[in-house]
Amino acid sequence: MVMLNTLSFQTDSVDRELKNFKDAVLQEGDEEGRLAREFDPRKHIEAHLPVRVNEQRLSNLLQSILVGGCVGAMPVIRMIPTSVLWGYFAYMAIDSLPGNQFWERIQLLFITESRRYK
Repeated sequence: MVMLNTLSFQTDSVDRELKNFKDAVLQEGDEEGRLAREFDPRKHIEAHLPVRVNEQRLSNLLQSILVGGCVGAMPVIRMIPTSVLWGYFAYMAIDSLPGNQFWERIQLLFITESRRYK
């Protein structure tokens, strides 16, 4: 039953977004200033996409260089107590749990029936 409600919510959200997109396109009109009478998402979608992805390789290169630099910094890293490193990594793991989809689904198993989304 929960899956059906979620699917219905997602469908409503997509329908709402498509309607907002249609309204934005029809309000703008065409080149001559006339209002567009026909809505074709394939024709108008490129001008209204909110996000563009520019692929670059600089961050991957920098990340690899830093990992390689850790090999040269091993004498310094060995001076850090192991308990400090374990504490740091434990803190990072716990801090990353909110917003993790897998963790949120596990929490749903322990939520009482009255507090669940219906």
